[in-house]
Amino acid sequence: MNPVLRPIVVCGPSGSGKSTLLRRLIDEFQDYLGFTVSHTTRKPRDGELNGREYHFIEREEMLKAVAEGEFIEHAEFSGNIYGTSKRAMEDVQKAGKICVLDLEIEGVRNMKKLKHLNPLFIFIKAPSLEVLAQRLRDRGTDSEESISKRLKRAEVDLNIDGIETFFDLIIVNDDRDRAYQALRSYIEPVYHLKKRCVGREPRRFKHGLSKRLHNIKQSLSSHVFPAWKTLSTKLTRSISLRKSSKFSDNKK
Repeated sequence: MNPVLRPIVVCGPSGSGKSTLLRRLIDEFQDYLGFTVSHTTRKPRDGELNGREYHFIEREEMLKAVAEGEFIEHAEFSGNIYGTSKRAMEDVQKAGKICVLDLEIEGVRNMKKLKHLNPLFIFIKAPSLEVLAQRLRDRGTDSEESISKRLKRAEVDLNIDGIETFFDLIIVNDDRDRAYQALRSYIEPVYHLKKRCVGREPRRFKHGLSKRLHNIKQSLSSHVFPAWKTLSTKLTRSISLRKSSKFSDNKK
């Protein structure tokens, strides 16, 4: 994996709106950002597709892959295992893009141990637990038991000691557009860094320079060279005339 293309790790409780913000960000910068699809042992929700939101996998199969070292990080949340595979990140980086990861707190802790990746860490939260609970209920995909578990976990996550220093940026998602602008403005420097690393601009410049040199060459071929040929012919003729005149003078 290329450590120069710093991964962007986004974390936040279920219902914080992080998935919506991430989709919008990746849609806008799809040439530069790539979503790293995590694995999970939970069942797909309505509308979710295998390989898009998650790679859905059986628990035994995932535990085996973890034991064999195929995952960069993994964590258990609400009775399900979530994890990021090495291959998932490599697939994004092979395309020359920055990896964007959506992780739980435990996943963030594990990523912080990987110093060579040097990720950027962003936390997105709702204005309050009451708003978070309402969003989860409005979503209509979780049972009350599941919502209760998620709210308890969110409360624990929000009260982590030193959370202000745990993340590079914390966004309160009380307005979707404002939250997105905060996320976007933070990602912009990474976006420019990525262009310099991958070399899109130099390639484009090089192509443009080659094209300009070709045009100059064509111009020289069609204008300068014929003119030089004409001048050369005139000079040759002049020299011949001088020689002829000198020869005549010598004969006299």
